Amino acid sequence: MPVGVTTWQIVFLLLLTAIGLSIISGFLGNEEEWIVLFKHINGFPFVLLSISIIFAAPISEEIMFRGFLLNASMWYGPNGKWIGILASSLIFSSLHTQYTSMSTFVYLFIAGIILCQIRIYTRSLIAPMILHMFINTISVICLL
Repeated sequence: MPVGVTTWQIVFLLLLTAIGLSIISGFLGNEEEWIVLFKHINGFPFVLLSISIIFAAPISEEIMFRGFLLNASMWYGPNGKWIGILASSLIFSSLHTQYTSMSTFVYLFIAGIILCQIRIYTRSLIAPMILHMFINTISVICLL
């Protein structure tokens, strides 16, 4: 996978996007049941959970959804790119089964579309991984 065209301007735009998505989710979403359970975790288990949420999940999910699924569908005819974007975003949001609120599903679907667009624009998985890490970092900070 090429490094692509990730610049500091893109990273700054990604940070603003992550903050914007989190604010929108805060107004539209309900607090998820599984998040309430994690509010009582502290110490070393919380550190391990945070590392997996901030680093492991974004890297593995971006490779799977934007790396494999999006790339596999982008070359199927004139609409292949949009089919890939919608399909990978739908699967991305559907596989987050820990969430039960419809507004969270919509939030994840929109985030998936944005991550796909960034992947296509930068021609790299680095920028979507960074945005995904920013979004998850904001979520972990909110758990505190």
